[in-house]
Amino acid sequence: YLAVQMFVLKKQQVSISGNLLIAFLASVSVFSALLFFEVSVLPSKQLPIVYVENIVVGLSLFFLLQFAYYFPTPVENQKYERWFALIFFLAYTFWEAGFAVWRLWLLESGEAVYRPQIMDFPPLIGFVWVVVSFLRGNSRRDRSTGKSFALAFVIPICLTVINVLLAYFNLSTLFYHISLSFGILFTLLF
Repeated sequence: YLAVQMFVLKKQQVSISGNLLIAFLASVSVFSALLFFEVSVLPSKQLPIVYVENIVVGLSLFFLLQFAYYFPTPVENQKYERWFALIFFLAYTFWEAGFAVWRLWLLESGEAVYRPQIMDFPPLIGFVWVVVSFLRGNSRRDRSTGKSFALAFVIPICLTVINVLLAYFNLSTLFYHISLSFGILFTLLF
């Protein structure tokens, strides 16, 4: 899909929402590749990949939430809310990036540092925000499409809830990875 869209981009002008959707799909593709590499490498090599995953989640949420506000066209009375979402998730992504760089630097000296558990909540807030944004819709004509998008992102909400539960309770990492894999497949297929 991304290759076709990139080819089409050269032929015609694409809307802001189209570009945001392409950016979101590209970041989800990168995230899926990182998940694959995380479980494919030896345990001693997994931490750098895990550190980068959170940055990609932040970027994905940033692009997805902006897409939700721009689809199919931006609503003028949501301008400040759209800007707040932009600033909030850009700040979250930069925080994750800075924290990842710091953790990678510490990992060079053999010290593994984990993220604060509280940082598992911004993705949950983001996916709930996305669903609410799509459900509100921009017009009556687009509400059915918005509902379809919102329904697709209920599964990531469930997955981020599992991630929060993993952080605060003693859930198996295997359970988390199985849930994540099935959730992504379910989202793609339905």
